[in-house]
Amino acid sequence: YVSLVFVACETSPADVRTVAVDISLDAEVPTVVTLTWATQDEVASHVEFGEGTEFERTSATEAVATRQHSRTLIGLAADTEYVFRVSDSDVTESFTTGSLPPELPVLTVTGDEDAGEGWIVTTLLGAGNAPVLLDHKGRITWWHLAEGSDLGPTTVVAADGRGVVTNRQVGFFQGQGAADTGFLRIPWAGGAVEDIAFPDQTHDFLEREDGTIAALRFTTRFFGGQNVVADELVELAPDGTERVVWNAFDTFDPAVIKPIPSDAGWTNQRYGQSSTEL
Repeated sequence: YVSLVFVACETSPADVRTVAVDISLDAEVPTVVTLTWATQDEVASHVEFGEGTEFERTSATEAVATRQHSRTLIGLAADTEYVFRVSDSDVTESFTTGSLPPELPVLTVTGDEDAGEGWIVTTLLGAGNAPVLLDHKGRITWWHLAEGSDLGPTTVVAADGRGVVTNRQVGFFQGQGAADTGFLRIPWAGGAVEDIAFPDQTHDFLEREDGTIAALRFTTRFFGGQNVVADELVELAPDGTERVVWNAFDTFDPAVIKPIPSDAGWTNQRYGQSSTEL
């Protein structure tokens, strides 16, 4: 679960003149909108915006005062009109977001859709897996469709807040891992997708503040006349170096907790043993 925090600030001085705002919808995800404008004086600016006539959201304020300004807005619903005004102007303008691609479903919310706030990052699993950002009304507000890539089930917000990290894995459900697995670092708007190799990964991971990814990986040892597949926890640093911080074989003994036939691997077994027995 992710909550996008917007901080309000005081309006800039009235004598700061604002040039017309340029509105740009992202070519691949037209619910991501970038606003650019210029001011006569150097100021740290922000954008107030919302659906209909309400300015219920505020973008982050620029960290440095400047004359050239740009704010990218995410978490917007598709095919929806939004009003906005930059903090250096009292002029209200508007834009309408683009449509969802036909490959994505329309989700239905059960219960009170106005009971919560914030956004959820998750992965839609199906014919074409896709990481998505959902608002509290169940609307898909951001997505990534990858051609020819078997995306995994886990997606998290990147530690730097500029996009998401999702796992790319082939052959996971055979329980033996696969050489062609890794992670995709995907920006919210534009920019290249970074592909990070991480062979034999399983399903779960997280990213730490320094960009290090901690992930589960399959590891195999020969025991009792057979290969036994288990998990290990590995830290993958931004420079590509790895460090094993935990291994299932150091905690569980195959002689005591005997492996059973399973495509999920010894410590990923779903049937035949309970988590209590493990």
